[in-house]
Amino acid sequence: MNMKNMLSLIVVLSSWLAVYSQGSYTEIELKLKCDSIIEESNTLYRYETAAWNFTDMFLAKPELMETIRGVLTYQQGDTIKCLVIDDQSQCTYEVSFLNESAPCSEVTTYRSLSEYEMNLIKVREKNTECIYG
Repeated sequence: MNMKNMLSLIVVLSSWLAVYSQGSYTEIELKLKCDSIIEESNTLYRYETAAWNFTDMFLAKPELMETIRGVLTYQQGDTIKCLVIDDQSQCTYEVSFLNESAPCSEVTTYRSLSEYEMNLIKVREKNTECIYG
């Protein structure tokens, strides 16, 4: 059993226990809840695997390590995008993944962050403030 299937099985069993202990659900309601939990776990798995592979890719580029300020990973349609952001708030390296393991594009040109990307960073910073004070 591979890691993804094992993770899905653990999530389903844990969710089944949590959901089923909450009250009485019909089989259809329970299936809908479990399906949505599996979908969410698959999305999280895609993010984590893409981010892991992206990290390996940018760590192999020492010139990026001199100015890195942060990394941003987000979903755009069916694609997971991973960015290296430098100390001037510019994207210096971008990799897109359609599946988790093989990049579908790799861009090494400098560009400004989009408004959407800047908003994602602001939300992340606010969440971090809430968690760590």
